[in-house]
Amino acid sequence: MIRDKRQSWFGEDIGILILDAAYPCVPGNVGNATSFPFPVRYQEVRGASIDRLLNQRDPSLAEPFIEAARELEARGVRTITGAYGFLALFQKQIAASVRIPVGLAYPSQGTFKLIWP
Repeated sequence: MIRDKRQSWFGEDIGILILDAAYPCVPGNVGNATSFPFPVRYQEVRGASIDRLLNQRDPSLAEPFIEAARELEARGVRTITGAYGFLALFQKQIAASVRIPVGLAYPSQGTFKLIWP
């Protein structure tokens, strides 16, 4: 099934929202694609810095997270997760904005391990 005529690659079923930040992500970190035994697709959330998310708890970040989730959905991923458990702050808004499953809190991420082949 062709999901998007603009797309000529497939196989990235898991989309991962990642902050607009620079730090080393060693194997084992969600931000390092070698941590997974399957292909993943990352989407940086523009303007979502660690400071704005953790220290300021900026509610205006919901919109860039929603935009990033919609981009992942448009690129053909089948489910969305995040690189950080504290993204659960936006779980409801993001989940309501796309038609695919969204699991941003760590307990929901455990489900991926249980159901993924």
